[in-house]
Amino acid sequence: MQIINRFTKKVIYESEKETIKETLIEAVGKKTNLGGANLRGANLRDADLGGANLRGADLGGAYLGGAYLGDAYFYQTKIKKSQTEQFLKEIGIVVEE
Repeated sequence: MQIINRFTKKVIYESEKETIKETLIEAVGKKTNLGGANLRGANLRDADLGGANLRGADLGGAYLGGAYLGDAYFYQTKIKKSQTEQFLKEIGIVVEE
């Protein structure tokens, strides 16, 4: 399985894992720079992505329910408007009326 940079189309990380979630968790564990990663539509449910560098990554349509995102870096990360509430919840931000 490969994680591809959405800008350059080059392989950022490659693994023998069978899912993008498992591949991403392995890459995060190895402190791989995942800036610009194309993770569009990925099922990342319950993934431990703590400390990941996801600057400029495309998480549009990715499922992040239960994912741990503590200390992850998200500057210029792309998500869909419909994901905003869930994304903020997963990174520990509470929006009040």
